[in-house]
Amino acid sequence: MPASLLALVSRNRRRYGGYLVHLGVIVLANHRYAPATLLARELMTALIGSEAVAPRRIQPAPAMSTARAGVERLIEAWDDDLAGRLFAMNMEDEEPLDRMRRLAVLEKLAPLIDKPFPSRAAFREAVSQRLTKREQETLLDTILANAR
Repeated sequence: MPASLLALVSRNRRRYGGYLVHLGVIVLANHRYAPATLLARELMTALIGSEAVAPRRIQPAPAMSTARAGVERLIEAWDDDLAGRLFAMNMEDEEPLDRMRRLAVLEKLAPLIDKPFPSRAAFREAVSQRLTKREQETLLDTILANAR
């Protein structure tokens, strides 16, 4: 497909040049069942490499910027209500919210992994500074669930 598109543009640059100013690649698919990232990347690389069209930066829609900020807030401090507003109704089927909540807590602990602590009390203090009480309970639940 990319080769035929590039050949069309090359042969008819004068004719189609004005129409290709807004050319881009959009591939919509469920990533889990139909990964389309590689196809989209190859198409865009071919288009940009052909120099048939000058690349331009697209600004995200305000709703997308708001959603991104929400996801960043979830990583900082998980909130089930916010997660429910942000995620699609079938998200729970793909990735249980409880698991995502636990991963968000573990992500906050990542900087402590390789850091040496002189005592258990020092580690407990570092964890309590990074995590809220609810996050600490989630961490304990995760540890206990994995110990069974």
